[in-house]
Amino acid sequence: VFAPESGPASSWASLLEKEGLEVIEVKPGSDFSRPGAGSYTLDPGAPMHYDRLFEDLAKEKQTPTWIVHLWSIETNALDESDDSFERALEYGYYSLLHLAKAIGKHNAEDDIRLTAVTGHLQDVTGEPVSAFHHAVLMGPVLTIPREYPNISCRCIDIHIDESSGDTV
Repeated sequence: VFAPESGPASSWASLLEKEGLEVIEVKPGSDFSRPGAGSYTLDPGAPMHYDRLFEDLAKEKQTPTWIVHLWSIETNALDESDDSFERALEYGYYSLLHLAKAIGKHNAEDDIRLTAVTGHLQDVTGEPVSAFHHAVLMGPVLTIPREYPNISCRCIDIHIDESSGDTV
């Protein structure tokens, strides 16, 4: 689970563990590190960190079969500045590309499901679409399976009520 540092989506890894799933949590940071068992931190814009992640996972015989990418949720409340858009690209678009390349390099044959989760990209609840910057995610979601046939991709758009934390 590529989980954001904070917000309602940051607890999804623990929710999946409570359901009995083995979860490896990857958080964004400035350096590659392994703060604990089943936990990694990497720089979203550093392709070599994704390579190191999959090297470590291969050594531990923990190659994932399903990856949930939630980092775009962290960029929901961006303003329209160039810096905000660049951050959205780094945490979403480029992160998915780096992830796919690392999977292709280190795990070229096993089937992997990649789910990119966005918030407010599509009309889910009848409210206006507010996360236009997530639209670029659809590029990798649609092209990764063409370049890497063992990776199936989908994008799930959710609505998180910031006041209650409820998810639709």
